[in-house]
Amino acid sequence: MRVAVSTTHRLHLSAENAVCELHPLGFNDIQLGLPHYNADLDNLVRIRDWLGLTYTVHGPFPAERGFICNAAAVDDSVFEKTRGIFTSTLENAGRLGAGLVVFHVAEPGHENSLESSIEMFKLLAGKAEKEDMVVCVENKMPNSDVGFSPDDIRRLLEEVGSDHLGICFDTGHAIASMGSERKALDFMDSFKEQIRDVHIVPGTYEWDVATPPQLEPHFYRGVVRILDGVGYPGNLTIEAVPEIPDTELVRGSQYLRATIVEHYQNKM
Repeated sequence: MRVAVSTTHRLHLSAENAVCELHPLGFNDIQLGLPHYNADLDNLVRIRDWLGLTYTVHGPFPAERGFICNAAAVDDSVFEKTRGIFTSTLENAGRLGAGLVVFHVAEPGHENSLESSIEMFKLLAGKAEKEDMVVCVENKMPNSDVGFSPDDIRRLLEEVGSDHLGICFDTGHAIASMGSERKALDFMDSFKEQIRDVHIVPGTYEWDVATPPQLEPHFYRGVVRILDGVGYPGNLTIEAVPEIPDTELVRGSQYLRATIVEHYQNKM
């Protein structure tokens, strides 16, 4: 279990500069987030090798300015355009040596269908299998209409039925969807075997908050306990807006690492 960071929301930086800005803060595992509209893949590979980094990717990567990809789109033209961009994202991730790619199950502000999302992830999981990668579906919030409830996530996983599809569990989205931290932990526990990535984000009961982890020991201890129970080998990925001072980002990562260490010490 490692603490990672995402480049998400760093619109003022290229993907390469975002990586170089975050690495000195103590992060060797970096999720190339969204939206980045341009990415120099060769340069990202060089930076990875120079600094000894490991990448995961949050699609679309790169994104297309002015277009919001939506896996659950009912509109055929939006669905097909999304499919093309998401397929390209998997190819780009392969070039970067990233074995894990995260996609949202749906986006708010659109006419959405879980059936569309199931069809999309069948296509993506099939391509991921050929590339020996894992695609993760990220749980969303009620404003997306689909993909926020345990029932929707369970149905999607069962109908796609691929070992190359897992869950990116977003803790902030789960708190907002379920209405309490306890219910969010129950949500996580029910899918612990399928979790391949975690966005470790504080939340409110109405919206997620893109900040580093706060001092909420019961909740984060619960996250670590659930994941350790299945031998989770992946990342706890911090998503934070760039307005957050570096000192808070470092403090949040240190707090998470201390929580992980405390958990293992208590097991001894």
